[in-house]
Amino acid sequence: CHVNFTDPDVPADTLSYSLHGSDSADFRVDNLTGNITTEVSNVDAESSKNQWNFIFRATDLGGLSADTNITMSIVDVNDHSPICNSTDGQTGSQMLVHLEEETSANKTLLELACIDLDRTNANNVLSCSGNFSTYFSLEFTGDKCILHLKANQPIDYDTSP
Repeated sequence: CHVNFTDPDVPADTLSYSLHGSDSADFRVDNLTGNITTEVSNVDAESSKNQWNFIFRATDLGGLSADTNITMSIVDVNDHSPICNSTDGQTGSQMLVHLEEETSANKTLLELACIDLDRTNANNVLSCSGNFSTYFSLEFTGDKCILHLKANQPIDYDTSP
């Protein structure tokens, strides 16, 4: 961030800049240019403070100053992938399902609970898709983020491909 002040009494290069207020410790200002940089090592809307308020002060050689109140806010971006865990304790990008012979139709074979850690709702839209042939179907309950993989017909080891 850069804040620009002018003083009609003196050349611009004779102004000095400083930050004040409780949140100012998280930022640094270049005393000569007025450029503001963060001292926070990881600015992330989901894991850090998401708004700071501080005062930016420009002071001339005669000691006169002008203050500007600054509010610095984090804009959330879609930077987290959804995380899915199965109800049987499996995690990760691949799940293993063991089917018993004679598994009946409409039996839930795998249930996944999926979450997205992004803070804003616009970044938390989950969907699911896949090619499950005639043997399986996918059911998505968006309000609960639960995924069901179901058998469409009985599974028989001797007759199913």
